[in-house]
Amino acid sequence: MTATPTTQPPHPQPFAIWNPETGCWETSRLDLFGRSEPYSVIWPTSGTTRNGSAYPPHSPVPHTLATVSSSSRTAKALFRTLRVTASLMTERSTQRYLSQA
Repeated sequence: MTATPTTQPPHPQPFAIWNPETGCWETSRLDLFGRSEPYSVIWPTSGTTRNGSAYPPHSPVPHTLATVSSSSRTAKALFRTLRVTASLMTERSTQRYLSQA
């Protein structure tokens, strides 16, 4: 009987490791002096910590490549709405300022 090899998902790499000596989370990147850089990005809202290492959330589905174009009707309508809203807000604040002067 021959065993069928199974592929194991790759082990996720931690994005930060706790350093009790410095009291901060550090990355695997090194600074100019060869020390680990402190983790200075916004902490993710989900993920796991285990044995002093922080891991990104597990993705139950494989990642796919996708492209997004800003030329879609939805995107154009959204940007147009944002532009009009910003213009109205600027106009209203200008009117308020002038009425107070």
